[in-house]
Amino acid sequence: MEYDDNFGFDSLSGLERAVLQSVQKLASSCDEVTLYLAIDGLGGAIWHTEHHAAHGRVKLDVDGERQLAIARRQIEIIVDHVTRFGVPKPPRDATTGVANPDYWKWFRWWEAWKKGLSDDEWRAFEIIHTKARMGDISDEAYHHLLPQGSWNDEGGGA
Repeated sequence: MEYDDNFGFDSLSGLERAVLQSVQKLASSCDEVTLYLAIDGLGGAIWHTEHHAAHGRVKLDVDGERQLAIARRQIEIIVDHVTRFGVPKPPRDATTGVANPDYWKWFRWWEAWKKGLSDDEWRAFEIIHTKARMGDISDEAYHHLLPQGSWNDEGGGA
């Protein structure tokens, strides 16, 4: 998906624009597991913020609402890049933001893999994955920890 210089906002600060550009660059170049982890982490943060605000546990002022809108745009940008891994275009409806069934099949496949790891396996993966993201080791160092096959294989399980 193409975005204008303001990523659909009326205006952006230089910092907000830089953040969204960085997210777009990351999403267009990272590997599949990193894309999933970005969606899972950011989506969880957005959900928790909205949930706590709805129940009055968090009060969002104008700046908080703005940052939540920027976070929602970040996740839209990231989700739009799952097409690099075989999810048909568009992965979500541009008007409603609702993801298509293939996107959810992709997400649930990765989610099942993550939930299937023991605490020790997850910690080991996090350490190796972080080192690879920092460029300290090769991406291949953690590929043996990833699910075998593809989200789109018959059965669709991890």
